[in-house]
Amino acid sequence: MVKQYSDQAIQTIPQTEPEPRHLLNPEHEPKPESFPFERASPSPDSLPPSAQRTKNLVELYFRNLKETKHALFQSESLPTLPDDVWDDILADRYVDIERIHVAYNPPECSISSLRYWCMAFNTYVAGVCLAFPHRTEEFRIWVDNVTILLKSYDSSDHPLIFETERMHRRIIFDSHSRTLDEQTCLEEFNSKIRDCAKSPPSKLQDHIKPPHQDPKPAPVSPPKPVAASPPKPAAASPSKPAPLASRLSVGKATPVKKAQKPIPTAPKSMIHEAPKAMERGVKLEQTGTDETSVNSCFGVCSRWNWTDCSLGDLCRRKHVCFACQSDKHSVKDCNASGRKRSRLPPKY
Repeated sequence: MVKQYSDQAIQTIPQTEPEPRHLLNPEHEPKPESFPFERASPSPDSLPPSAQRTKNLVELYFRNLKETKHALFQSESLPTLPDDVWDDILADRYVDIERIHVAYNPPECSISSLRYWCMAFNTYVAGVCLAFPHRTEEFRIWVDNVTILLKSYDSSDHPLIFETERMHRRIIFDSHSRTLDEQTCLEEFNSKIRDCAKSPPSKLQDHIKPPHQDPKPAPVSPPKPVAASPPKPAAASPSKPAPLASRLSVGKATPVKKAQKPIPTAPKSMIHEAPKAMERGVKLEQTGTDETSVNSCFGVCSRWNWTDCSLGDLCRRKHVCFACQSDKHSVKDCNASGRKRSRLPPKY
């Protein structure tokens, strides 16, 4: 009986395998307009020109993401970024710069420090501007605004500035219809820092050029002529006696001022080369390639080394010698062995 049941079971098995059935007929593929979650995207007329250009590039990149990344990695100016970060950059998505910092730095190096934050943020900005070159000016304005806040507030408020920058940048990138250089975005960012900062802004903010404005030269007043004879002392009124200091000084010889020692001057060769060096330093600082520029996180002060820094103690740049890193003298007065007398600020 078992054998008969087995023969019947074997006979019920089909001799030929059925043809594979397509899971989805190409004619019945779902269309985007049939999705229940489809949402009307902003019309091109309502988008700013920069946002519309970014949207067009994102659509172009994702037609073939593999070929796009292959061509991108052949670029000579390619910054070092993790592969998953490139996916978010090409898709115009928000990127937390801590992902870049953790990928290439040891755990003991905190992203909350100004040095490591600037390194990670500058690398991220280089990647975004490589994929979207039209956003270079947008990010320059954003970086200038963040730098003004970092220079104006105490270091204890820097973590607050980092967190607020991250929050506002996420809002802009998640909208896909706004840009970082919008005046409303910058005003909201700055007001948030003013309301939540622990310390008031320093006077250094008066010396910094705000975004969208050009510095105006201060009017120079002509020097006053020197009087030929000393002015006569005013007669004391009968109701008010003369000051005690003036009464005690009557009959005493006035102390003679000591002759000041002459200030040492730089050699003639350095004097002739100083204007050229300052002109080259200003050009490098405007383009962001000098060590004292925004992207270098406050390096050595070139004005203090070659002429005079008007900011004094308020300057965030280091007042040290270019040659020997000493804070006792500038590069004009440095006597380090092997240093040429016509040394100019180094190129970076």
